[in-house]
Order: sequence, then C-alpha cells, then structure tokens
Amino acid sequence: MTLDDVRLFAKVVQTGSLSAAGRLLGVPKSTVSRRLAELEAALGVQLLNRTTRKIGLTEAGRVYFDGAVRVLSDADALRDAVLASHGEPSGTLVISVPQLFGEGYLGPMLARFAAQYPKAGIDVRVEDRPPQRPVDLLGEGIDLAIRVGEVDDASLGGRRLGSATLKYCAAPSYLERRGAPASPEDLDAHDLVLMSQMAPEGVARLPFRGPAGFRWLAARPRMRVSSINMVMEACLRGVGIAPLPSLVAQALLDRGDLVQVLVADSPPHIGLYVVYPHVRHVPPKVRAFVDLLVDGLRDVPGSDDLRPRRPEPPARPSKAAE
Repeated sequence: MTLDDVRLFAKVVQTGSLSAAGRLLGVPKSTVSRRLAELEAALGVQLLNRTTRKIGLTEAGRVYFDGAVRVLSDADALRDAVLASHGEPSGTLVISVPQLFGEGYLGPMLARFAAQYPKAGIDVRVEDRPPQRPVDLLGEGIDLAIRVGEVDDASLGGRRLGSATLKYCAAPSYLERRGAPASPEDLDAHDLVLMSQMAPEGVARLPFRGPAGFRWLAARPRMRVSSINMVMEACLRGVGIAPLPSLVAQALLDRGDLVQVLVADSPPHIGLYVVYPHVRHVPPKVRAFVDLLVDGLRDVPGSDDLRPRRPEPPARPSKAAE
C-alpha cells in the first residue's frame, strides 16, 4: 500500500467513478479496480459499495477517506514547501468560484497567472452552491475558493478581499421606453433579466437595502439565463433591468452604456473572501495566486473598496454563500 494507492482511492470517491478517476490519474479503469481491491485486501476491510451505476462509501470507507484527505493534504503541503525553497509555483491549482465572479472577473487573473508561472496548471470549477452546502475544499481536492458572504470555518485560512454589491442597471434605451422604477415595488411593472441561479423555480428573491440590512422582494423575471455575459448583453440591448455585481457593472456605468436605477435602495455591501485549506505550509501556487488576485483588484472599475490588505488569520466572520 502506497501513497499513490491512497490518492487513487480518494480520487474515486471525489469523482464518484472509477473511469473518471482513471482519466484524471492517467491509468485504465481496470487498473483502478485492481488497485482498489488490493488496497481493501491490505486493510482487511471493504471501503466501497460498488454497483453498475454508483459508488458509495462503507462506514470503514468514510473513516478511511476522511483520514486520506488529511494525509494527502499534508503530503502535498510538504511537497510544495520543499518546492518553495526553489521559488517557483508548480502543480495544478484547483479553484472553485461562483459564476458571477468567475465569468465577470477571474479571466484576466487566470491569464496573468498562467503567463507568470509556466510550471503551474489551472483547473477552474465554476459552480454555485447554496449556503447550507458550501464547497468542501479538502474533501473535493480544491486549493482555493472565492466566497461571497461571510466565512465561519476554522478549517480554512484566507484573507478578506473587500466587499461587493449588486447594482440594478438598465440601458438608456429601456429607460426611454419604459421609464425608471421609483421603488423596488415598481419592478412588478418592469421587465427583469436575471441569472438563472437567482430564480431557480421562476421566482427570485431580490435583495434591497432595508432598516436592518437586507430586505427581500419576490419578483418574476422576463428572461432567465445561466451566463452573466448573456445577462449583460440583454441588459445592454434594452431587454430589461438586471441586477449586476459592481465589479461587472461599473465600467459600463462609467461609459454611460448602462444607468443605475434604485440607487437609494441598492443592497448593502457583502464580504468577498479568498479561502484555502488551513495548513501549516501554504503551497506556493496558492500564495502566488492570492497575491496576484489581490493586486489585480486595484485596477478593476467598481472595486474602490477592494484594497490589498495584509494577510489575516483564518477568515471568521458569519456564514458563507458560494
């Protein structure tokens, strides 16, 4: 039994498939199956319940997987710490990012990272998770994640990037045709363009400023799309009013391509964080990307409150929304 066998087992659990794990590790499915059987024989316990359709952990498998994740994380951190003595980030950097932030901002940072660190690979997972089921960085093999909302997880290290907000925007052509809403309740008489994630069942809960922070208003969009770029395109073409993140919207507002409406009712700012597994030795690839990310925020319209800050202890404000 070797560390590679432990890594193979963990990858099978994380992907839920022998074939997928084999593709990631560059070995045939038959080899994955054989090595898993050898691992179970060496331990004297069954780790996985396998059917033709799915794979599940046994009770012993759950205990072993939890320990395997910690062992692999420590091994990777030790390897990266040794490599750090030679200075250059290497290995694949796995990033989890919400779609609004990923599509609206992350691209230039990824390009800069790739250009500066040719020995490092990049694996970006753009996904939106509900607050009650955030990404499990250690369990899913993720090096760092962007989280919108407050973070309360002692297993994570990280730093606060600043804060962000939604701005309700419309094209001048739309406002000439339909007028501007005077209050959030007036949106019932307007066309809305929303990200699908904001209205998964056809009805959205839109945030606005209230006496105690957020207040929420139910609204039905005229158009739902799963891409922030398509939301912006529809908004620019006068289809309707769209809530856009300040990092995405500010340049368009500055040029006059869009106009902000309901300014006094705009929702309060919420925290923006980059987090990573809390280990003694932060891998060079993680440290390099975090530094690059923080530095890059200075040049983004709409990020006046996102200033580079010195590293903080594990981010520990309240709950996080992916």
